[in-house]
Formats: sequence, C-alpha cells, structure tokens
Amino acid sequence: MMRNILLLAFALPAFAAAQNPDPSLLPGDWRATGRYYEVKLRQQLPPLRFELTIDTDLTLSGQVGDATIMPSKPRSIGERIAYLTSLSGPVTQSDLVRQKVHVEILITDASPGTLTADFHLKSRETFDWTMRPGEFRAIRVER
Repeated sequence: MMRNILLLAFALPAFAAAQNPDPSLLPGDWRATGRYYEVKLRQQLPPLRFELTIDTDLTLSGQVGDATIMPSKPRSIGERIAYLTSLSGPVTQSDLVRQKVHVEILITDASPGTLTADFHLKSRETFDWTMRPGEFRAIRVER
C-alpha cells in the first residue's frame, strides 16, 4: 500500500505538467526557426523558417521555408493540436527535402506569447517512412 502511495505521489507532478494546449491561445501571427532532429539535416541545411498565421477559427496558413502552407483546420485537438496540410512546393531545393510537399504540425504547448510544436515534412499525407521530423518554438509577433 505504501509503495502505491509513493508511486502516486511521484506520478502526480507528471500528470499536472502534461496539460493539453489551450486552443484559445493560438490565434495570431507566429514566427519560428525550426530544428531538424536528424544530425545530417542540421549539418547540411539551414534552420527551417516558419511564419504562421492562425485565425480565430483555428485555420492555419503561412510559410515554411520557401513553401506556402495551404490553409487548413486542425485534424485533432487534445493532448496536442494537429494540423496536416499541403505545401505549394518544396521548403528548399535541397535533395534532402525537395520531395516533401506536406507538413504535419503538432502543437504541444501554448502560452500567450509562445507555442511549441513538432513538425514532420512528408512526401504524402499518409505515413511516410522518409519523413523529416523536427521541432520549433514560435513567438507571437504583432501585425
């Protein structure tokens, strides 16, 4: 019994810290520099620039690198807010990511001035074995 109480006491802070991002904090303009998880990409490509606009109805649009994000609404809202959208073309002409014309943005945390997200550059909307994952922390910018 004492062991269970101790486990619960240690687990409680983890549950409290893992809160869902609040969608009401998302509307606005956001800027970020993305960091690829893959060392090879970080060494060979410049950091990926994100310029995002999220409308009050949570429609996401903007730019990722050289590509325009096609406006989209979140696919899911919960533990993270997930967007999957097509891009107008490649984010850069590098052979390492030229085929990636979709981006999945998974917002994991939001505050009034910052949001944290993972991104997956993909060749298609479905599962992509060769996706290029990374992360960014965006700051809110005034229009």
